[in-house]
Amino acid sequence: MSSGVPFSLFNGVLRTNCSESEVEKHIASTITHFRNLGLPFHWAIGPGDQPPQLREKLLAAGFAEHWSPAMAVNLDEVPEAPAPDELIIRPVRTAEEVRLFAQTLNAGDFRAPVEIERAIPDMLAPFSRPAGEEADLRCFVGYRDGVPVATSARYLHDGVVGIYGVATVSSARRRGFGAAMTVAALQDGRSLGYGVGVLIATSMGEPVYQRLGFRELYRVGEFHLPPATAPS
Repeated sequence: MSSGVPFSLFNGVLRTNCSESEVEKHIASTITHFRNLGLPFHWAIGPGDQPPQLREKLLAAGFAEHWSPAMAVNLDEVPEAPAPDELIIRPVRTAEEVRLFAQTLNAGDFRAPVEIERAIPDMLAPFSRPAGEEADLRCFVGYRDGVPVATSARYLHDGVVGIYGVATVSSARRRGFGAAMTVAALQDGRSLGYGVGVLIATSMGEPVYQRLGFRELYRVGEFHLPPATAPS
């Protein structure tokens, strides 16, 4: 996956299926590929990735690792708790609202240069195209006193509701906004007949998701090359 945007989260290897004899060659060619493009990237590992020695081979190639829980919840078990009174949650519908979503997501989570923030709307566009009568992707922005302070998004795929982009700007944290944004996205999926929600949690978000009923299924590894060795 290559977005052309110089931000590692937007470029990477999402599924690996090769033999043990080929994995080192595959890793080397991937590093060369992104180096030639001048793009940083990440390498994700899940339970189905092959070969079993992939983690050890990536570490030997100089990657650093971080593991996060993949979690799931039965949507019938998600609490019906309303959003805090001071938070107004609205689905994103206009180009200006997409811009506000990108700006707020970046401020609350990515903290990337403004050039990265400006690339987000174009990256979201292909996933927002209608699938039947309903868009696969729907984004939400939470407003406090008319100012955007929190985001979330849901993506419909393979029978489940994937939750992404849950972020709150630092000045608005510890008010229950993240939980409210997550519930809003889950309830939107449930209203369309979906029964299961899934996500990959950050360390900050994991306790919030546990309180909403999410349970860990397995761990997902994210591998990055340190700046000194990353493509530039």
